[in-house]
Amino acid sequence: MGQRKWRVAVSGIGWCGCAHIKAFQKHPRCEVVRLHGRDEARVRRNLEQYGVSGCRAEIVTRVEDLFREGIDILSIAGLNSTHTPLALEAARRGIHLMIEKPVARDAEELDRLVQGVRAAGVKTVVSFELYWNPLLKVARWLMESGRLGRVMFVRANYHSRVGAWYSGWDWCRTREEGHSMLLNAGCHAVDAVRNFTNDRPLAVSAFHTTGWEQGYEYPTTIHLNIQFAQGQLGQVSASADVATPYHFGLEIYGTLMSVVNQYLRWPTDAQVSVEELQKECPVPDVRFFLEPYNERFSQIRVECILPNSVSVDHHPFLDEVFALVDAIERDDETPLSLERAAITHRICFAADRSAEQNGVPVAL
Repeated sequence: MGQRKWRVAVSGIGWCGCAHIKAFQKHPRCEVVRLHGRDEARVRRNLEQYGVSGCRAEIVTRVEDLFREGIDILSIAGLNSTHTPLALEAARRGIHLMIEKPVARDAEELDRLVQGVRAAGVKTVVSFELYWNPLLKVARWLMESGRLGRVMFVRANYHSRVGAWYSGWDWCRTREEGHSMLLNAGCHAVDAVRNFTNDRPLAVSAFHTTGWEQGYEYPTTIHLNIQFAQGQLGQVSASADVATPYHFGLEIYGTLMSVVNQYLRWPTDAQVSVEELQKECPVPDVRFFLEPYNERFSQIRVECILPNSVSVDHHPFLDEVFALVDAIERDDETPLSLERAAITHRICFAADRSAEQNGVPVAL
């Protein structure tokens, strides 16, 4: 399709929506032409507050104006309750989609969205953007190259204390918009576990609780176990209610090598070369350093950009934009298509149901 410009509209011009705008502005074949928010003055304030410059897009406050002719891609970053209806309308009109998580708040919404997008044939990418974080890319390369051996168990943690400092505080703590700890934030950890299982989830069991009360309408801490079809196990804990700065933990335990956050560990009698890893690693700006561990195990520290900030400016949205545009131009699917992301959402729905039943396993 040559060097045509893809005309982009963004709905929901807050902290995250502004990050989407900046990512699309950096893509050489995208042009942001329309912004949709409930209040024009607030849209303009947010553009200034979150550092969006050089954007000459039209600002509209009505959905019918958002869907006027002239857009190819819609980025949906507003309230969670808007994600499914806006995505369905865009798909019906043949508009490709970049959708913030959660794409839907329950299984019924999700089914309608998947069916509508499938029927329309539009391309999609869902913002589980940590998929493109360098540490996760390195870990995926290690797995796909066979260096981890068979992955047996994966654990991911999403821990923070989310309070009034967060720009979405007024809505994220409600059942109507935030819905649950997993859908509000912990789904990133669920999706990270799925990155390293590549397998069909069979069942989920979970427990949830609330600690320091912050006015949430749902439990703020959840712990879940996931059983996969070929014997792999996954585990996720997520909390907005603990005394820690934001922490995203990732542990991938293989039969030959394991990844424990930014460390690679393996039995000392196995041969692992730092020089070989450095030479063959396909992820740019990554360094490997051999460090002492103990007599039985060796350790390498991976130095790269880590998933260690809740700030959206830290997230690899540009990679997400490139994936969507490439999929459109190649008539292909993105690695984070709606079809794939739907499985992550179904795990979250099942975990919430299990937790409400005091840990009773829920089949998928």
